Amino acid sequence: TIWSAARSAARRLATKLPGLTWSWSEAKSWSLNIPSPGDVVTHTIVDTECRGDLHHHLRSHLQQKYLNDLLNKPDQGKVYDTSCMDPASNHFIQTGQHTRFCDWRFIHRARLGVLPLRACIRVANIDRRCRICRYPEETTAHVLCHCMKHSRAMNNRHRAVIFHLVNSMKDKSGLRIEKTKQQNPGSGGIRTHASEETGALNQRLRPLGHATR
Repeated sequence: TIWSAARSAARRLATKLPGLTWSWSEAKSWSLNIPSPGDVVTHTIVDTECRGDLHHHLRSHLQQKYLNDLLNKPDQGKVYDTSCMDPASNHFIQTGQHTRFCDWRFIHRARLGVLPLRACIRVANIDRRCRICRYPEETTAHVLCHCMKHSRAMNNRHRAVIFHLVNSMKDKSGLRIEKTKQQNPGSGGIRTHASEETGALNQRLRPLGHATR
């Protein structure tokens, strides 16, 4: 019966949902008190009159508990805050659509901070410097975006994203691709004539109406 399954589920979820208890309702019937995790803990009472919604309430409260645990993790950074702003930004978390398995596996490991990087290892008194450029901390952000040994890969990735956006646009008349060379320190703002192999190439999409001379 529904109540037999509810009693078994209550025993299994006792550690995950503290406060999940059985009691008598005001109608003198057997009911289940389900706590809702959050800043203010609320309780949902399910008695015999609404026992058909028992599974729904248990599932929704457990999902809310998992969501709160995820939001409270110390490893959540700017990327997670940004991806939560729109459902289209994190569609791969549940469905994995348009994502390869290797990318899906990397995204979740990077999101939880469990990549095999020195700064992600939670062990005291270890060398956290980057193994390539000896930067003080070998973090995910450093390896992907700041380690200059990987600057060629960063530029290629940036150009691939821009070309993908440009090719997907139907009307390209109002856009242009601006290519600039990286300036040398102390050059007084003068752009160098280094070749693409030796200089970093930056590409930006800019509307023609906002182009600067």
